[in-house]
Amino acid sequence: MYASLVHDFMANGSLEMWLHPKEDGINQSRNLNLLQRLHVAIDLSSAMHYLHGLCETPIIHCDLKPSNILLDRYMIAHVEYGIGSKATTYGDVYSFGIILFEIFTGRRPTDEVFIDGLNLHNFFRSKLPRRVMQLLDPKLIATGEIRAEEIVEDNKSDDGQNEIQENNVNIENLKLQGSNVQKCVVLVLKIELACSAELPGDRLNMSDVTRKLNIIIEAFVHARTH
Repeated sequence: MYASLVHDFMANGSLEMWLHPKEDGINQSRNLNLLQRLHVAIDLSSAMHYLHGLCETPIIHCDLKPSNILLDRYMIAHVEYGIGSKATTYGDVYSFGIILFEIFTGRRPTDEVFIDGLNLHNFFRSKLPRRVMQLLDPKLIATGEIRAEEIVEDNKSDDGQNEIQENNVNIENLKLQGSNVQKCVVLVLKIELACSAELPGDRLNMSDVTRKLNIIIEAFVHARTH
């Protein structure tokens, strides 16, 4: 007697295929635009919020990574379940932060840039907000979705001395600030920092992440249409 496991067909494959296409001439042309990347981030955070906070018993994913995130015909992201040990919601939040990093930079966390003790978290912190162009996926810049003139310098030091804590991720007032694309992108990347904090207790929970990302995407759409 045989048993079958049936899944919905995911016409657009995995997030891994889109972020890191193989140089085979077939998948190499795959590219997610900025709005699609934001939607994938929200789909993923909403799924993790459901697993962590809305199930009768919290469910820990344990193996959150681009190859376990599938995209359907409408480019909606679906999370494939993983099994592991010694799991905590904090671990899932950290993994989500790393995936945010991959979504918006196009880099893998094992990229050769992270050498000589420079970890991903400190690398990000040293670039925000003034050198955000050095973080973003070159495909977004090449297509003109992000322009250099949109990245406005401020007077704050970017030497990494100030930790970006949740209360500094000023998202709730985004609409009141005259939001633009640059602000939205920087705030998304600051969420990555808040999710990948070294101490588990300093990380955001997925409920707050989902709420913040929804505010950001609403402001982003407003900025693009005005």
